[in-house]
Amino acid sequence: MKWRIYYADGSSYSDCDGALEDAPAWGVIIVAQEDVTPHPYNIGRVYRFGRDFYCWRGETWGWTGQDGVGLTEYLAGKGWKKVLNGTEARQDIYHRVKAQAEQDDYLPLRAVRNPEGYCD
Repeated sequence: MKWRIYYADGSSYSDCDGALEDAPAWGVIIVAQEDVTPHPYNIGRVYRFGRDFYCWRGETWGWTGQDGVGLTEYLAGKGWKKVLNGTEARQDIYHRVKAQAEQDDYLPLRAVRNPEGYCD
């Protein structure tokens, strides 16, 4: 699983920067990760954004966005946990971070094909 976390201050942290457990937990705007959906038309990357929390659910799911109820469910489950805290940001900051994530070549380009073969 490859992923990168983008923060409101313009910084980022990826699986190449260090251990997952060391990822800074505050100020998250976007989490980008390889698309792990087992479907022949899903390739590239997916973005998680606009959530209160981002939870690591292992190699199968990667990062998922959660609200308060989802966080409670996640924390009540068994095993090791990692939670990132989303933050609200001005539009100019959000759009700067979004552009940074979209222009980053660390992950495969986002290219989701539908059954007819057209790209989104």
